[in-house]
Amino acid sequence: MGSGPVNLTDKGIYAAVRDKYGNNRDFGFYMQDHLLRVGDHIKFQQDFTIDEGGRWLIWPSYEIWKTAYSPVLKHDITMRIAGPSNWHMCEVAACPDYCEDDTHYHYDYIGQSGECVYAVENCAHGCNSEETDCANITRVEITQGPEVEDRSTGCDISAVVTWRQNIAGTGTLFYREEDSSEWMSTNSTYSNSTRHSVYASGIKPDKTYYYYIHACGPDDCTNSPDQVFSIPNKLSFTNVRSTTTERTANVTWETRCKREGESEIYWYRTETNYTLYVVPTAYAGFTNPPWSNVSNSSYGSNHTAALSGMLEEGRNYTFFISGCTNAWEIEDVICANSTRYTFLMVPRPFPDISNLAIRIQHESLEISWASFQTVNTTFYYKEEGNPETNYTKWRALTDPAAQVSHSFTLGGLDPGTKYYYKIEHCGSDGRCAVANITNQSFTTSSCYDHTKNGGETAVDVGGPCGPPPTCSDGIWNGNEKGADCGGNCTACSSACIPLVNNGPADQKINIVFVMDNDYRNDTTTFRADVRQLIEKGYYGNDLISTQRCKFNFYYVTEAGDAEDTCTRLDTPASLSTSCPFSNMVAIVHKTPFRDCSSGGVFSTESDGYNVVVHESGHSVFGLADEYCCDGGYWEDKTSFPNIFESESNCRAYAASNAYDPDYCYEFCPTVRCWPGGSAISSCQALFTSRGWSPLECDCDAFASANGLDPAQCTAISPGDCPIPWQATWQELGVDPAGLSVVSPHWCYARGGPATICCGNGWWKLDPDPANPLNPGNCIMKNGDGFGPTCQQRAGSVMHGLPACTLYEGG
Repeated sequence: MGSGPVNLTDKGIYAAVRDKYGNNRDFGFYMQDHLLRVGDHIKFQQDFTIDEGGRWLIWPSYEIWKTAYSPVLKHDITMRIAGPSNWHMCEVAACPDYCEDDTHYHYDYIGQSGECVYAVENCAHGCNSEETDCANITRVEITQGPEVEDRSTGCDISAVVTWRQNIAGTGTLFYREEDSSEWMSTNSTYSNSTRHSVYASGIKPDKTYYYYIHACGPDDCTNSPDQVFSIPNKLSFTNVRSTTTERTANVTWETRCKREGESEIYWYRTETNYTLYVVPTAYAGFTNPPWSNVSNSSYGSNHTAALSGMLEEGRNYTFFISGCTNAWEIEDVICANSTRYTFLMVPRPFPDISNLAIRIQHESLEISWASFQTVNTTFYYKEEGNPETNYTKWRALTDPAAQVSHSFTLGGLDPGTKYYYKIEHCGSDGRCAVANITNQSFTTSSCYDHTKNGGETAVDVGGPCGPPPTCSDGIWNGNEKGADCGGNCTACSSACIPLVNNGPADQKINIVFVMDNDYRNDTTTFRADVRQLIEKGYYGNDLISTQRCKFNFYYVTEAGDAEDTCTRLDTPASLSTSCPFSNMVAIVHKTPFRDCSSGGVFSTESDGYNVVVHESGHSVFGLADEYCCDGGYWEDKTSFPNIFESESNCRAYAASNAYDPDYCYEFCPTVRCWPGGSAISSCQALFTSRGWSPLECDCDAFASANGLDPAQCTAISPGDCPIPWQATWQELGVDPAGLSVVSPHWCYARGGPATICCGNGWWKLDPDPANPLNPGNCIMKNGDGFGPTCQQRAGSVMHGLPACTLYEGG
C-alpha cells in the first residue's frame, strides 16, 4: 500500500480467469471487506479447481471502494473499482495426466481450439507401478526455520538465512524483491549436514523480499513456504539543526551509519551527497507537494545547506534530507530520506509607527501616522458584524508612494457604526508587515441622516436611531443612509437598489440579485442572504476579491421564480427597464434543488457561495464547465480557453502559455454507457417516478425515437464503461454494475436548457486531476478558485475594465 488506506469490497482480492471460450470467471476470493492501511502488503495464495481441461488465462485482480465528488448530487459517492484487465496475465495449460486400461495418457500440447492433446504410452507393469517403486523413499522435511539474521556492518547491508532439515543433504536459498519476478539463488556449502546457513547478497535496505528454501536429500526434495524479510536502512541523518535570518534559512546535519550491538548502538561517520527538499508546511500534506530543493553532489559527513530566494517571512516550512553514500566507501550505494522537520521564518519587518492621529465624524474618518522606514501603505477596514477574518479581503485604500508620513480620508461610512482597521506597510522589495497598534477600531458618531427620528426632536442632531416613527421597512431607501432609521420612504419597489456601488455601470461588472418567490416577500432575510453571497462567495474568491472595485451589486424587491435544472428561470417583468445594465442576474432561492445558468440568468441557493462564482464564470467570463457529464461546454474562445476539443489543441496551448503539455487530461469520454438487460426496467421505473423520460434508460428505444441507428447500441462488460459515466449513472440512482451497453456520445436535452452531454472528448489542463486541491482544479469543476487557464480568461475580462482603487465603494 502507498499513500493512503483503501477498503476492499466483498470480492476482495481474487484470481481473474478467462477460459478457452473467452468467458471470464473469478476464483479464490480473499480478504473480502478488508481495510488495507499504508504499508500493508498482502500475499495472495489460493487453491481453486479448474473444471475443464485446456488453455486458461489467469491474472491477479482486486476490487476496492472509491469515493469521488459528484457535481450532480453535490456530495461524495462511492463506486466499485476493479483491478486492470489482463494485468500480469499468464497462460496455464490445465491438462492432467491420467491412466486408463493400463495406458498412460500424458499432456503433450494444446490444440488450435484450446483442447488438450495427449501422448499415449503403454504401462508395462500397470498404471500404479510407479507409486509402488516410490514407497520406500525418505521424504525431506525442514524441521527448523528458515530464519533471517541481520549481519549488516555499518551501512553495508547483508543477511544470513539458516534452517535445519531432517536428513543430511543440500539446500538452496531462492529470494526476490517484492516488485520483481526474477528469483536470485545461493547454494548451501554443506552437502552432508542437517544444519545450513547461506548469505543473501545484493540486499537493498528497506526493501521487502520473498524467499523460500529448496532442501534436498538423497532421494527427495521439498520447498519451504514463501516468507518475507526486510533489512532496515542503516544510513541516518543526525544532529539536524535549522537557523533562520531575515531572508535565509541554514540547515546543518551529520550523516552516520548505525550498527546495533547486543547492548548498545554504535554510530560510524559516513560520507554522502545530498538534496534538501523544502515546501510551505500548509502544502506538505498534499499528494504531490510542490517541493523546492537545493543539491550538493560532493561527499562529506558534515553538511550545511542554505535556503534563500524561495522563502517568505512569517511562514512555516517543512523540509527533509535525501542522500546517498559514496560508492568507494560502501560496497553498495545506499540512499535514505530523513524524517520531516519544520522551521518558522522570522516575522516580517517594520511594524512600528508613531504620531498616530484620528479624527472621526459621523460619515468619515481622517487618520495620519509616521513610519520609521520608507514604505508604501494600505489601510484595510471593515464594519462590526462582518465575519471576514482575513484582513486582506476587507475594504481598503492604498497609497503606492514610498514615504515616512502617511494619511488617509475615508468617506461614505455608516453613522453610529464601529469599524475595525489594520495598517499594512510594504517595502520596496515587496515584503509587508501589519503596523503595531493597540486599539485597531473606531466608531462613527450616531445618526446624522438629515431626518428627525428616533430620540431626536425638532432637528437632526445626531441622536440615537431608536424606534423610528415612520417607514421601518428593512430597506435603506428615501433619504436614509447607512441604516433603516425610519426616514422618508421614497417609492423604490421596482428600482435597481445598489448594495455595493463602485462607480458607473458601463465601467463595471454589474450583478443583480432577485429573490425567488419561496422567500414570500421577506426582503429583510433576502437582503441578509445576498450580503453573505457577496462576502463569502464573490469576496471569498481570491481573484475577484483583489479586483472587487470592478464589481457593482444590486437587488430588486420584486420576486422571480426558479425551478430545478433551469426548467424555470423567470425574472421580474420590470427588470429589463429597472436594471438595463446588468451583466448577470442571480435568482436566490431557499428550497434546495440543482442550480444552473441560461442566457445571463442563474439560480443559487441562499448559501451557494461557490455557485455564484461558478455561474458567473459562464456568463461574465465566458468559461466552460470542467466536469463530466452534464455540464455546459460553450465558451468564449476569443482568448484564453479553459477546455479544448482535442489533445493536440490542449498541448499547443500549454506550450505557448508556459504550461507543461503533459498536464493535458481528457476529462470526458467519447462514448456513452446505458443500462442493459434487467437493469433497463429498474432504471425506467426510477426515472418515471422522478418525472424523467424512461427513454433515457434504453439505448435501442432512445435511438429509434430520435431517428438514430439502434445498431450502434452494442454490448460491453460493465467494467469497460468509462469511469465518468459510471459516476454519472450512480448519481442518478442506477447501479453501474448494470451498464452493459455502449453507444456513440449522442447529445440530447433533459429538463429544459440543461444538457446531459459532455461533448466529443473534451480536454483540459490539470496537473493532478485526482487531487481536489491542485492548481488545475478550477471552480468551473468543483474547486474554490480559478485554475491556471480559468484565471487567464477571467483576468483578461477584468483587466479590460478601467483601473480603480482597490476595494473602493460601499
